[in-house]
Amino acid sequence: MKILKVYPKSHEDFFEITDLVKTFVTENHIKDGLVYLQTPGKTSAIVLAPNDDKKTKAQFLEKMNSFLPKYDGMQFTGWQTSALKASLTGQSLSIMVEQGALILGLHQGIYYAEYGGPVDEGLLFMNYLGTQLSENESPSLPKELLEFYQRQQEKEDAKKAEEEQIIKEMRMEYKLRQAKEKEEKENGKEEKE
Repeated sequence: MKILKVYPKSHEDFFEITDLVKTFVTENHIKDGLVYLQTPGKTSAIVLAPNDDKKTKAQFLEKMNSFLPKYDGMQFTGWQTSALKASLTGQSLSIMVEQGALILGLHQGIYYAEYGGPVDEGLLFMNYLGTQLSENESPSLPKELLEFYQRQQEKEDAKKAEEEQIIKEMRMEYKLRQAKEKEEKENGKEEKE
């Protein structure tokens, strides 16, 4: 088992710990099995969330606060609100490891959430159950996961290309409309003269 200290920076904090978990898997040569994460903090949680958007932290905390606000108007809702947020999002998590790699989505990360800070430090316990890589084995993503990532990336690329095409068409339509309005104005001036 490994115990890590984490340092939430504010009253409510949400930060990615995926690399810490990957390091744990590498250091322990975990081949196939489960990694267990748990925080004993009353107001802390461990969450899987998207990690491809810089707004994730702000949006996550904003949505949690709209669901369970710390203040209701001018009234404090109580210290239990932070503990409820932690309970609802989960204070433990298990993640599969296959062929030495964490089984996560293409844009999925592991986050530590603190809802009732400031705290001097939080604790994160990590342990695992499973087999270990031999000395001559290297970690590798399972074929199915690589294919899944590829399909996801292709969908994202197609969506991005479609969005770019729509933007291009909108700009062209705007330019045509501007030119038409300019022409109509000029024609209107000529008719008045």
